[in-house]
Amino acid sequence: MTMRRIAPALALMLSLGADWSCPAVADPAIPQSTCLPENTPESDGWPVMVIYLHGWFAPAGPNDVAGNRAVEFANRNYLAQFARQHRIRIAVPLGLQIEPSNGMLEWGQADLPQIELASERACHVPALRKGISLIGFSNGGFKARDIGLLPCGDLANCFRILAVGTETRFPDRCGGKFESIPEHKFPPDDLGLLLDLDDKAGPPGQ
Repeated sequence: MTMRRIAPALALMLSLGADWSCPAVADPAIPQSTCLPENTPESDGWPVMVIYLHGWFAPAGPNDVAGNRAVEFANRNYLAQFARQHRIRIAVPLGLQIEPSNGMLEWGQADLPQIELASERACHVPALRKGISLIGFSNGGFKARDIGLLPCGDLANCFRILAVGTETRFPDRCGGKFESIPEHKFPPDDLGLLLDLDDKAGPPGQ
């Protein structure tokens, strides 16, 4: 973990007014950073093999605007079941910015090192394994698209990058490492096959 990775993320968090001296009690009605599956003690030894980037939702207040929080919780419920099925863990970090026009939590200018750092914190691991996959949905799908359009050499540690809900299909890149799925639906069809996890047991340890 280097200062090059930490400093930009810290600046973004401070710009959102994060108060680390007195953390607020998390509201269970609002999605939080987590590592899936939750409340599954045996998963502690499972490898972190996927990062999931959420669509946008209101990070505060009583109203679930357009049902976006409900959609996010439904996506996470599916991913928790998926993680248990494949005996893996899935890092679910939170976007580091808020869209000024609507107050929604989003990925904005977050880059891959910042996402990796937030994912390590979500799953309480010192480093992510080589060959991790990235799934983005909706706003997270556009961020996954941005990452998937980086030079292939910058994606050496990624196994697969799926940009879901981009509305437009973008060409596959980097030997099939990047794939976009235009339909705004989660999960995409055949997610296990897309991640090459079906009929495979997760590798031991993290």
